[in-house]
Amino acid sequence: IHRTSGFGPPYIQVTYTLKGPATKAQVQYTPTITDPYNIPDDYEEIVTVPWQKTVTLIDAVRGAGFSVSIDGGKPGAKYQMSILAKDGTVLKDGELVLDNEGEGVFLINYYK
Repeated sequence: IHRTSGFGPPYIQVTYTLKGPATKAQVQYTPTITDPYNIPDDYEEIVTVPWQKTVTLIDAVRGAGFSVSIDGGKPGAKYQMSILAKDGTVLKDGELVLDNEGEGVFLINYYK
């Protein structure tokens, strides 16, 4: 399909944020998707809290997922996870509280 530059499918930008006491966390999230015929696998990386990442999603993508996994954190520590719109409005959020081993996993999903 030929596309003239400057004219593409409509898209949205979302920002994933993770806030809480400094530690390492494993995050997985829906990555930037700008081509409906080339959709990358879920993206996964090890990050340091606090963390945020902005991605671009074409209109054909029906939502965004964001999961966090922490081990070796402080027992009872609280982490705020959010998926934000371009203007900063919260589309979906959640709270991860680490167990008495200092571990926890939490997933949030936003659907348009």
